[in-house]
Amino acid sequence: MDTYLLKAAVLYALSATQQTTTLVDDFLQNASFANADLDPLTYELFDLRTPLEKLGDSDLVIPTRLQPPILAVVRGCGDALARVDAVLGECADRHQGEDTTWASKVPEV
Repeated sequence: MDTYLLKAAVLYALSATQQTTTLVDDFLQNASFANADLDPLTYELFDLRTPLEKLGDSDLVIPTRLQPPILAVVRGCGDALARVDAVLGECADRHQGEDTTWASKVPEV
């Protein structure tokens, strides 16, 4: 397996983590009633950043046999973050200005 592929996936996941964190912050500025619902997500995003940063370290040598499963996990993180972004975007667009329970209106992913 190409090490550069894994490093690229890690960089993508780090970027996606930052993008999702920004979307959550923006969403909470417009929908403060969702704060309690999104607090766990905010903590998980913070916790996800640390191992991704370590995996992205240029000095880290990952054994070849561990690269495919790590790549699968990192890609899964990126895919999950993209789904979170889509849900937040749809909720923000659809229910902007409403002071209702947003979580009950989240589209199926």
